[in-house]
This record gives sequence, C-alpha cells and structure tokens, in this order.
Amino acid sequence: TPILCFSIINNPCMKPVWTKSIQHYSRYNVGEVKPVAKKLAAVVKKLDNSKFEAVKKKYSHSKYAKMSLRPELDSQALKSLTESRFENVVP
Repeated sequence: TPILCFSIINNPCMKPVWTKSIQHYSRYNVGEVKPVAKKLAAVVKKLDNSKFEAVKKKYSHSKYAKMSLRPELDSQALKSLTESRFENVVP
C-alpha cells in the first residue's frame, strides 16, 4: 500500500519496517516484497518525464488524496530506494 511505501521511505531512524507481524498478516516475506518495492520506486522516479504523466495527473486530485503531489515522491530517500538493499527491513 502507499502508506507502507511511505513508511519505508520516511524512516530516518532506519527502524525495521517489515516486521514479523506484517509478514504474518500480509503472508508476504521480505524476499517477496523487496523486488516489487524496488520496481515501484523505479516507476515513481520516472513519472515526471515519461508516458505516466496522465497517471501522475490523475492521482494529483483530492479524490486520490493528492498522492502524486506528496513531497516524498521527490525525496532523496525514494531515489536511493531504487539502488538500496533495504537495510531497514527485518529479514
């Protein structure tokens, strides 16, 4: 979910995000989540100069909580997420 993605991105203390409880209730282990989160970050990183401009515009409306306008989407944390090894998640 977007909330979980922002939790990973906005984690200045680098506390573990993908806990055993999240793994239990989501039924996904961290190994399954890592590649998807990395791909999602790469897509978000390309939004400004790509064919996804219509998607960005759509999600800029209040109906979608203005998700595409969130400052986190332009953050250095998101940019580094595409290259990181997710040190802040629990294996």
